Amino acid sequence: MKKPPRKMKNLQLKEGRIICPSCGELLSHHDIESYARCPFCDHQFVFNGEMEDFLLRSVIENWSQSNLAGQTQQFPSEQDVKHSNWI
Repeated sequence: MKKPPRKMKNLQLKEGRIICPSCGELLSHHDIESYARCPFCDHQFVFNGEMEDFLLRSVIENWSQSNLAGQTQQFPSEQDVKHSNWI
């Protein structure tokens, strides 16, 4: 018989990963998104605002990094710009 999900008031994080409250394994956001349970002990996580923030953090970080990379490529440096002799 499976245990009912326990409500977690505060996620325990270590090195950017969630610590499973049942078995203590470190789980990444990919583990939680894929299974919604701990793949080691089958603990079911409750999806609340705190869990949503954890899962979205990596999406936001990836988006902001790609956005910043796109901005630097979008505007070339002065050295890369060829000046015209028309002026």
